[in-house]
Parts: sequence; structure tokens; C-alpha cells
Amino acid sequence: MSSTQKANPLLSLARGFELRPPTWKSQAQTTGPPRRVLFVVVPRVYLKQPLYLHKVGIRIPIQGKEEKNVEIKLRTLGPQEKVGSITIVANACCSRDVRQNIVGVCFIGKDVTGLKLIKDKYSRIQGDYVGIIRSPSPLIPPIFVMDEHGRCVEWNDAMHKFTGSKREEVINQMLLGEVFTVNSFGCRVKDQDTLTQLTILLNRVIAGGEGEKLFFGLFNKQGKYIEALISANKRVDDNGRVTGVLCFLHVPSPELQYAMHVQKLSEQAAKNSLKKLAYVRLELKNPLNGINCIQNLLKSSDLSKDQRQLLKTSTMCQEQLAKIIDDTDIESIEECYMEMNSCEFNLGEVVTVVINQVMILSQERKVQVTWDSPVEVSQLYLIGDNLRLQQVLSDFLTTAILFTPFEDSSVHFRVIPRKERIGTKMYVMHLEFRRDKIRNEDIRGQGGSGLRGGQYAGSETVMFMHMKRKNINALMRRITHPSPGIPDELIQHMFHYSQSISREGLALYISQKLVKIMDGTVQYLREAERSSFIILVEFPLVEKKNN
Repeated sequence: MSSTQKANPLLSLARGFELRPPTWKSQAQTTGPPRRVLFVVVPRVYLKQPLYLHKVGIRIPIQGKEEKNVEIKLRTLGPQEKVGSITIVANACCSRDVRQNIVGVCFIGKDVTGLKLIKDKYSRIQGDYVGIIRSPSPLIPPIFVMDEHGRCVEWNDAMHKFTGSKREEVINQMLLGEVFTVNSFGCRVKDQDTLTQLTILLNRVIAGGEGEKLFFGLFNKQGKYIEALISANKRVDDNGRVTGVLCFLHVPSPELQYAMHVQKLSEQAAKNSLKKLAYVRLELKNPLNGINCIQNLLKSSDLSKDQRQLLKTSTMCQEQLAKIIDDTDIESIEECYMEMNSCEFNLGEVVTVVINQVMILSQERKVQVTWDSPVEVSQLYLIGDNLRLQQVLSDFLTTAILFTPFEDSSVHFRVIPRKERIGTKMYVMHLEFRRDKIRNEDIRGQGGSGLRGGQYAGSETVMFMHMKRKNINALMRRITHPSPGIPDELIQHMFHYSQSISREGLALYISQKLVKIMDGTVQYLREAERSSFIILVEFPLVEKKNN
């Protein structure tokens, strides 16, 4: 045999089990030791199973009978020692002398170590798989297997406990229609839709799709309705062909089932609330349409200037209410991508609407609100969403009134404009609003307006308007009220939404988001004796010739 040709491992033994060196066939690359170290008793040094070799592989050939496919395990030495033992499958035959006497045993075979390792690994995996499927351990989840023809081929003990159906009752039955069914036999699922969803899930996986999950429910043998999450994964052979579907059921614990039940109740309550809210919105449409109709009739009638102003204020309040009712996409507000309207409006009219919206609350809390507005404010025309501005300002002002002490308190709303020229075409307009706690008798003495001689108790509200280059108006509104001011939790709700948010906190949260959509900012400054809302927004300025 040529030295370049790969030879099968070949050795021979004399009657004393001594390895004959000429017959080693230079296989030192397989076991490690060279030919000169092999003149030893083989069973004591190299053989993994010497008794087996002695009884089966040697004794029979010595008797003159040939033995095929003898498996020999040998230890390795030298540089091959780290590889571990090797496995040789050989044919054993006897060797004779010239007188036909048996003088030894000859082994001719091949190295099957790699194949043996693969088979052993597969056997271990197969054993582990069968052990998992057949294990009665409570740690093993419910498992069932469907073959490529739709028959149930595995049904473990956990599935028996979960459904009440025994393994022998479902094996080789059609999984869909016989095992899982809407009829009285088998594992009855909730309804036809559930069975259809399960069918789609298994068909997708058997068609080669990735593993999918489905939450479904069924009735066990005792008629109890139970739910579980089914996870389906494809089974493939050595060629990658899909041969079936392996399914696990994730059965929730009693604690998790209770949590899921509570979650379902919460979701159902939320759905009911949405239905009621939709009903309220629908029912509000008709009265609003009636108000709008009356307002249109009044516009065409002969009204005085004051009456027309009152009608204008009423119309703006009605439009603001209609805008809020149409806010069905709250997510767009929270994510700050809602589209704002753009129209021309008068700032003085907006302030008048805001003041009128908080009057009822101030009367209920016996916190008087007075307003002193100069003529200049009514002449400022801006471009933007006046209805959203009304909503924002009224929400912040309402919150300030809510956290003002009862009785013997008043909120004075003053607008003090001051125009400052910076550069060639740049103007700064300062509008100051004051919100002060004063004595009621001082209000009556001053006629409820102006309040130049009032006794202030240290709180103010300031609004700045910056008429910048390119006719851009920046509007900053500052609402200040006495300490302790707004509770910290409510301020947190204004910037961070939570499930426990209050109605006031939700109003502040939405208003803060609306200001952000208008490219503005909201801050709350808490000082030793007073706290302040600071709102900054920008609007384009409309230049009127008569201004």
C-alpha cells in the first residue's frame, strides 16, 4: 500500500496479545504512540474495553471464526492525547502458519471516531428530547407536536393535566378538528374564531414561517375555561425540510391570571369610558349647533357695540368648546405633532374671553377677579391659533385660582404695556399682568378696576410680548400666586404623565403640550413667598395701518 494513500487502521496480535510491529501499518498519527512502544500487553495499557475485546473480538477469531464490525476503543498518547479515545470498527480474523495452525488475530477496520461522536450526541439529544416530552415534572410546560400531515404525534403529561385529555386519546388524531374542536368532544376551544386563528398559526409555521405566538382559550374536561399563550416553532430534518410543528403552552400562574383578569376589567372599563365619552361628544354637537345658529341670527340683528362685543366673546367660547370636543386624537397632542390653525386674532379679545371663563370659579371660591386692560392691548393683532391660546391661558389661570386661599382674597389682572424700540425695526412690548391678594374693601373703594391704592400681598403676573424683526411676536405670560402655591405632585403631572394623574394635572399636562406645539415653553418657579407660572410663546405680528 502506498504511503501517500490513506490506509485503514491495521494491527495484529499474537497468542499472548502482543502487538506485532510489522502489522501496525504506521497508524501512529491516529493513536499517538510510535511502533517501538507497542511491545506491551495491549489490554493493560491501550484498550478502553479490554474484556470485551478479549471475549468477543479475539476469542472467536482464535477459534477459527471471523468476526465483523468489532468496535474497538483505544486511548491516545503523546500529541494525540488531548483528543481523547478513538473508535475503530474492524473485522477480526485469525492468522495461520504454514501448518494452518492459528497463531494470532488480525484486525482490519476504519476510524469512526467522528461519526461515533455525532451519533452519541444525537442519541443524547434524542434522549433529552424524549425525556423532556415524557417527563412528569411540573417544571415542564404543556407540549404537543403536530407532524406535516396535521396529526398529533406528541402529547406530554402536562398537556394531559392542562386539558384533561390523555395521550392515547389524541395521538395520531388530526390536531385541528379532532383534538382541538368547537364540538363537545376533544379539547373544545372558545369559539370558531379561536380555532381559525389556531389554524392560521399552525399553517404559517408548517409553511416555513418563523415561530409565532397566540393567546387562546379552551375548556378542559371539567368544563372550566382556561387561557394560555401558545408558542409554535417548526421542526426540520437534516435537509432543512419542515417535518412538523412543536408547540409550547405558557400557562399563567394564579397570580398572573388574577393580574390578567384585572387588566381585562380595566380595558373593558376604558372601552366603556370611551363609549360614554363618544356619546357625550355626540350629544354636545346638537346644543352647540343650536348656539351657533342663535349667534348667527344675532349677528344679523341690530346690536349695539357692547352687545356685539358680548356676542363676539360668546362665539369665541363656543368655538373653543367645539375645538376641545373634536380632540379625539390625544396622542397627537402628547407626541407634539398636532397641526395648529393659523388665523388672525385680536389679543385683547382673547384676554377678555379668558377672564370671562374664570369668573364663575372665582365667585364660587369667593376670590374676586378684576381686570384693568389698556387700549393698546385691544389693538394688537397676531396670527396663530387663538382657540388653543384661550385654552392654555384659561387652564393656567384656573389652576392659580384653585390654589388661592378662600375668601378675603382677590385676583387682580392688570395689563401694563410698555413699548421699547431696539434697532431700526425691532420693538419690545412689555405687557404686565398682576395677580395680587388684596382686601375686598379696597376693591369696592376703587370700583373694581385700576386698584392703584390697593394693599398688595406680594404676588404678580407678568406677560411680555416681544415684537421682533420680521414681525415675530414673542408672548410671555407669568402667573404668580402666594406660597405654598401649586402642590409638587401637580407640577410633576404637568410635565410627566402617570396613571394616577388628577383632572387638574391632566389639564396642566395637555396645556403644557399645547404650548410646546406652539414652539413655546412652560416653567414653574417656586420662591420663598410666591410661586409663578412662566409661559413663553411666539406669534407673527399683523401690522395695521390704523395702528
